[in-house]
Amino acid sequence: MQSIHFHIAYLLTKHECVIIPGFGAFVVSSVETERVNKWGVSSPPANFLGFNSEVKHNDGLLVNSVAKGKNIAYNEANHLVQQFVNELHNKLNKREAINIPWVGNLCLSEEQKVMFSPVGNLSCNASYYGFTNFYLPRLSELQKTEERERYSVKKEKEVIWIPLNRRILTYTGSVAAAVLALFVFSTPLNNHADYPQTQSAGMFAFPANYGTISNMPSETIADIVPDSAAIVHTATAAYEQTEVKDMAEISTRRYFIIVGSLPDLKSAKEVLSEFHAKGFEGADLVCSKGRYRIFINKFANKTEAESYLDNFRKNNPSYSTAWLLSEKPAIVKE
Repeated sequence: MQSIHFHIAYLLTKHECVIIPGFGAFVVSSVETERVNKWGVSSPPANFLGFNSEVKHNDGLLVNSVAKGKNIAYNEANHLVQQFVNELHNKLNKREAINIPWVGNLCLSEEQKVMFSPVGNLSCNASYYGFTNFYLPRLSELQKTEERERYSVKKEKEVIWIPLNRRILTYTGSVAAAVLALFVFSTPLNNHADYPQTQSAGMFAFPANYGTISNMPSETIADIVPDSAAIVHTATAAYEQTEVKDMAEISTRRYFIIVGSLPDLKSAKEVLSEFHAKGFEGADLVCSKGRYRIFINKFANKTEAESYLDNFRKNNPSYSTAWLLSEKPAIVKE
């Protein structure tokens, strides 16, 4: 009798009503597809399948399908259908559930009424197999996205990013310090003993009566000319501090655990509030590539982020599509 199950499922792909004589009828009705305003998502066409236990007459559709499939006479096929119906009644009277593949499940309620629950992969929706929900943005949303993209391209053209290596910065600082020291400790233009008032070229001005630096008192020289090693150390330290700061800015990268992505801020905030209501109090928004993405956590270390993502997917099967965003986006401020 299992073959009759498949006859019923097959007939529902072609007809809107399939009657099981003496038992009831499966009725197919189309579902109106609507755009969900809250999410902006449109659904593909779909059919709804119901069961009416009041329609029991024999219209010949199921019997003819069985006779043709088994290549037998109509009366013989009708007898097989009657035996199938008797089995259905016996199972219901024993409080057993009846499963018809690609159709649904039947059972008897406390009020002695036949209850029907359709399965997810209905045969009456076979012509729509593979269709999924899709997002259809409004014209105003497309215009906003286009404006953001133009602004982003303009910013990229204006900013020129030149990465610098730490060794290059340290070397440059050392060279600059050496050049500075050469200016400070330049040799006299004329150091002949016959000219006691010879002038020397340098960055410090000395009284004319002192002549050369060699004629100056040692304590005066110590006051005027600082230690050369201190100059080089100070200049190098300044460049190293600048380098460390620049490298810290370059390496500022966060890894976000993304669970949702929407095209505008208003919709993103509405969805974010739903995540907060579900217990994800740390969830927040991050703007990346013209999209407002919802993240439930963020990390500075990639290994920690990947480990958290794996555990989150295992513990939350409904968010198995969560993914890792690795870049330097701007977190949306309320």
